[in-house]
Amino acid sequence: MSLIPVSGDELEQVEEQQIAPEGEYDLVITNAQATDDNGNQLKSQRTGRPLIRVNIAFEGHDEYLPIRHTVALPDRNLDDDEKYQTMLRMFKRFLHLFDVPVGKEGVDVEDMIGATAKARVGIDTYTPTNEDGSSGEPVEQNVLRIPRIQE
Repeated sequence: MSLIPVSGDELEQVEEQQIAPEGEYDLVITNAQATDDNGNQLKSQRTGRPLIRVNIAFEGHDEYLPIRHTVALPDRNLDDDEKYQTMLRMFKRFLHLFDVPVGKEGVDVEDMIGATAKARVGIDTYTPTNEDGSSGEPVEQNVLRIPRIQE
């Protein structure tokens, strides 16, 4: 038998994190991933679109669940020019919100980690799909509300 050295008392004291109320918060990106463990670009299972998975924490609010945000990336192989421009604009808004540097060669995903923003957070409900294809129970989650860039 493998024993995991965690006491029942410790487990009793751990509280579940909650959904944050809608509002404006100080946020920090704690993880950003564009590739899988084999170095392959992450892609949407539904559309095949390249993406970046981002975890965003609420600064000073450990009681709130982190936000799991997906940044869909523009792709000339999938998009006509109008769609490409839309996807590029959405990516630009995300980078602008978190003040992520953009170099001549592109964006280094590692530069996202630790980036901060004061941003609006909302609550959305989604219905997950079970392994058998049926609908699961609706789940509430926090979502990042990314504003247009005011120039």
